[in-house]
Amino acid sequence: MIGEGKGQNYQVLVTSDDDGRTWSKPVAVYDPSRQLLGGDGGDGQLWLDPRGKLGWFGQRVMAVPGANPMRPRTIWGFSTDEPDSAHSSWKGPVFVGLGNALNKAAILSDGTWRQMIDGVPPATPGQKSPPRGANGYRCNG
Repeated sequence: MIGEGKGQNYQVLVTSDDDGRTWSKPVAVYDPSRQLLGGDGGDGQLWLDPRGKLGWFGQRVMAVPGANPMRPRTIWGFSTDEPDSAHSSWKGPVFVGLGNALNKAAILSDGTWRQMIDGVPPATPGQKSPPRGANGYRCNG
């Protein structure tokens, strides 16, 4: 079967300083199976905020026996104040919320990041989940 596989999904961050003609070796890795007690990585989002801080959100897709096809997901954030450095220092992971991240975060006037996340149905009977639809989560960048 062709697909992403199970227990093998992670994200790597590479950089280019020549408009994408060549790329670096990985400068950062998001691997929930090692960093967050198990799970797969999915749907990464990378962007610069107005102050020049680089934000990176990644999903943790958890393996739950008997879960419905929409396995439980959580969003985790990382950031660096040195996006142009070949050896950036990263902060995180920071828990952002439950569900699937929708688009990149918005920056509020006080500098807070607001990430929209779509709730996911419960994976098992009796498990609580955020309501279906967009939920807004605030976090300090």
